[in-house]
Amino acid sequence: MSIFSDMEELIRLGAYRKGSDPKVDCAIAVYPALEAFLGQSREETTTIAEGYKMLEAIVAEAGAAV
Repeated sequence: MSIFSDMEELIRLGAYRKGSDPKVDCAIAVYPALEAFLGQSREETTTIAEGYKMLEAIVAEAGAAV
């Protein structure tokens, strides 16, 4: 998330070009899933085990995007 955050302004302005930095490309690819994971509502419940599985899937997606 820090990589995305560092480049966020360039990304949002369209100034970042895909392929310029593989780490940034990966951060862009996985960012929506991480935001959704971190955006749990108050009514939503998740066990620790479920949370780890969800996070594991996001990390696996990030590895596939590299």
